Amino acid sequence: MATMTPTQRLQRAHIQLMNSKEFCLLSGVLMCGENRIKDGVPTAYTDGWNAYYGEKFMEKLTEKELIFLVAHENMHKMLKQLTIWKSLFKENASRANQAADYCINYIIARELDPYGRLTSIPEGGLLDDTFAGMSTKEIYDFLKQNGNSPKRGKGEPGDGDGDGDGDGDGDGEADGLDEHGWEEADGVPDKEAKARGDQIDRAIEQGKIIAGKRGSGGSRMLDELTAPKVDWREQLRDFVTSTANNRDLSTWRKPNRRWLAQGVYMPSMYSEAIGDMVVAIDTSGSIGGTQLAEFVSELVGICETVAPSKVHLLWWDTQVARHQKFGQGDYSGLASALKPAGGGGTSFSCVGKYMDEKGIHPEVVVALTDGDVSDWGDPLNAPTLFAITSKQQAPFGVSINLN
Repeated sequence: MATMTPTQRLQRAHIQLMNSKEFCLLSGVLMCGENRIKDGVPTAYTDGWNAYYGEKFMEKLTEKELIFLVAHENMHKMLKQLTIWKSLFKENASRANQAADYCINYIIARELDPYGRLTSIPEGGLLDDTFAGMSTKEIYDFLKQNGNSPKRGKGEPGDGDGDGDGDGDGDGEADGLDEHGWEEADGVPDKEAKARGDQIDRAIEQGKIIAGKRGSGGSRMLDELTAPKVDWREQLRDFVTSTANNRDLSTWRKPNRRWLAQGVYMPSMYSEAIGDMVVAIDTSGSIGGTQLAEFVSELVGICETVAPSKVHLLWWDTQVARHQKFGQGDYSGLASALKPAGGGGTSFSCVGKYMDEKGIHPEVVVALTDGDVSDWGDPLNAPTLFAITSKQQAPFGVSINLN
């Protein structure tokens, strides 16, 4: 029998995963993005959509180890770790890389294929039974509290190199089997990122159907992991504080002239204290008083942490009906602000137009809405989070569900 080429080995690994009872739930995800050998990749790499493999690294792997590696890369996609947990990477790159790998490797090695029938963790893979049943965020918090002492899948615990005690300015280099393209994932335009996420969701559902027909328990085990129930308060706080923590890296409102001349919009580099923050609240009657009070109360606590120079509170429907301003030391006034009566429609585009007209250039925008919006408008020139009281998703920015 002729020796298989590296590409044939990779294709075979994909087919074996699709055909297996344990990993068939990955079937749809394995078809998302590119999955191929690529020059310049030392081990393996994923940006949460594409998966690339280094040929020389593959040569060192047994068949079972290669199958493990392919499953590992595609589990990053399935769990959407590089988008859901990007705030962890911004806080500490090494620790985020390790947490993501510990989570995935435990699922593969201990839950999906505990007897090693199909897979074997390659040398250097992070595996620790301490993290049984823990999510990426829970593992990250554990490492943050207890210190990083990487345990490898084959051999003794690591020597602690890259132990995550840095400031989080890393570039996503590997802390285990592979490299994680956090920054590349974060740089994908909002519409494309949403389209990718939707496709992965559909692929997951396809995989669950296949797994269910084959009697695989894996689909039940991954139900919660593929739709992590993160409290909206934590998501809101993570979004605002991670934006504030990275405010000295660039500004969203001043283009870098050197890149602009080449037709590329890149932010300029400069440092300043956190500037203005916009809080835009939909005056729709479907947002209850209790829910509004809880949301604003949480925002007050966040503002006291990140200390924006000014908070612009905009009440809107098809136009901005009221504009209130709160300076440092006056954030508690947000909680007593009165909601005006709502109009006959809901159009978020009015918020962007109003900001342009009034010369408001915020560091971050947080909007509360029921999601029944006729016109979302264009993406804003600032990181934008939508807190939505329904199951709707905004076409740009980050959406979280308050229910």
